Amino acid sequence: MTKHNDAAIRFCTETLGFTLMFRGQLPQPQLDYAMVKLGTCVIELLQPLSQSGEGSASVLHHFAIAVHDTDATVSALRAKGVEFDQEIPKAFPDL
Repeated sequence: MTKHNDAAIRFCTETLGFTLMFRGQLPQPQLDYAMVKLGTCVIELLQPLSQSGEGSASVLHHFAIAVHDTDATVSALRAKGVEFDQEIPKAFPDL
């Protein structure tokens, strides 16, 4: 869930290099719905269109992406203006 799908789509496409696959609206629950793709990775972005009811209570506060070189990826994202609100993990085994 996102609070602002326009901003989420812009971040995914312009900063991370994803391609917008689809965008539309779902009637029940009322959602702005989008899918972005990079290689084999597909991310679904959902923004509640109503202030109450199903789909409006929670918003994803983070997501993780596995990369081959964490340091290089973090540096490249920072060069594009991305800010991180916590220390970046160096590596996870077996990924």
